[in-house]
This record gives sequence, structure tokens and C-alpha cells, in this order.
Amino acid sequence: MYALNILDENKQVGDENYVKFDIKKQKEVKEKNIVGNIPFEDDQLLQYQQDAIKLIIQRNANIILADDQSLGKSLIALKVAQEFRMAWPLLIVTSGFKKQQWSEYVKEYIKFINEDDILIIDKSSQQVQKKYQVVIIQYEVCSKFVKYLQEFQIAIADDVHQLKCYSTQKSQALIPVLSQMKHKILITNKFQELKPKHIYNFLKILFPLFFKYAKLFLERFCDPRPSQYMQGKFDYEGVSCGIELDYILSLCVIKRSFQDVYNQLPQFIYKKVYLKEESSKVQ
Repeated sequence: MYALNILDENKQVGDENYVKFDIKKQKEVKEKNIVGNIPFEDDQLLQYQQDAIKLIIQRNANIILADDQSLGKSLIALKVAQEFRMAWPLLIVTSGFKKQQWSEYVKEYIKFINEDDILIIDKSSQQVQKKYQVVIIQYEVCSKFVKYLQEFQIAIADDVHQLKCYSTQKSQALIPVLSQMKHKILITNKFQELKPKHIYNFLKILFPLFFKYAKLFLERFCDPRPSQYMQGKFDYEGVSCGIELDYILSLCVIKRSFQDVYNQLPQFIYKKVYLKEESSKVQ
């Protein structure tokens, strides 16, 4: 797995105030400390996926999974969720356009789940009449189901960057609910675009006892500077104590790029697909 490197605090704040990763620092987290003695083998998974699963299990399924797109984050998350079956039913929070895709993933990757075991909640007026093994809910309606969501102990939050601002209705509804769960797998492919001030909500979800107060985090890690537009207020757009924040993130973030695992990926197969011409004319 790969250690993270927040910008050096001595660098000037500009476009460099985003969370960045130093590929040269990948091996700082030793392999033996990552996989430990966690017994997990699956011949259908690639080695980097198995390594991620072992690390997430070792972290008690409290992690931010930020691999690049198309590296199998959904597969990794669902395989980990199976290892914590005692905490089920499983909650999956996702964007509205992905809810059917997640339903297909669940049926494909979790063999003991069928169509009747999955509930998709996409309307605020929807009624939940029985218990399901997997519940998929979109962010936009979560605020209407807070009491119901409090019953869950394990969750996969896809596109979790949607919760980066606490002022939104979905953040105020979901962050307290996710924080009280035992196991949380947070998935995003935009982690590298986030500023440290955005990361606080994710850390609060994973470690609610250690990150109780947003102001303390902002003052320590977000380079507070007097606002140019509001007298007596501060802007938190930069990075401070970067080495310390880097260490914190190295304990709870998995971030691999396509180039990092390229040699483990199967060979690409290119082929032509011929489409039959419709007999009726297209108007």
C-alpha cells in the first residue's frame, strides 16, 4: 500500500493547497505492517486488491478507499463487507445514477444475495416494510430516513466527497449516522482534489472520538489566515502541520494510481464489435 505525503508546510500556499501524494514515498508503509497475518485469499482478485482487503480488515473496516477509477474499489469494498457479515444488514450510500449499478455489483460479487434481499431507496416518501440484507440509498433522500439508517452498523459510502461540506443537508444528516457505525468504508476517486479542510468530515466519520471539534482541526491543519472579505473572520484554504496530517492519513487512506498497479493488471484485449443494421430507417 502507499503512504501519503501532504505538502511540505514550508512551501507557499497557492494552487498547492490541495492534498497531494508523493509516489516516491510509497514504500514508507512496510508490506509486513499492512497485510499482517490476516487470512484472506481469493483467486479471482488481483494482488493489489487482496492487499487492500487485508489492510481494510486489519483497520476494522474503517478506511478511505481512494484508488483511481476502474481499479475495483466497489469489488474491494463488497469483499470486505462479506468478512464483517456479523454486522449486517449492509448499507450502501451512493449517487442516484449509481444505485442500479451497485445493485448489480452486489448480486455479482456476493453470491448468497439475490434480488429479493436488496432494497433501493430513491424516494423520500418510500416505505420500508421489512428487513433486507442490503439497502442501497441515494444521498439526496438520506435526510428523510435518519432514524432508519441509525439501525445499521456497517456502511459503504460511495462518492463520499459529496459530504465534504458540513453545511449541506445530506452532510448534516449522514455524518452523525455514519460516525456511530462500527464499520465504514468511504469511497472516492476525487481525494486528490480535496483540501485539508474538506478531509475533516471524513476523519470525523472514521474517528469520531478523536475529531470532535472542527475548529481545532482547521486551526491546526488548514493554515488559518485573516479573511480579505470579512473582518474578524479567518480563511482555512491552506495547509499547515503537513507532516502530521500526512501521518494521520497514511493510517486510514488507500490511494493507488493506475501506474502504481499497471504491472498487475490483466492484458488488454481489443476486438471489433459489429452492430447489425436496423431494417427500419432511423428518422
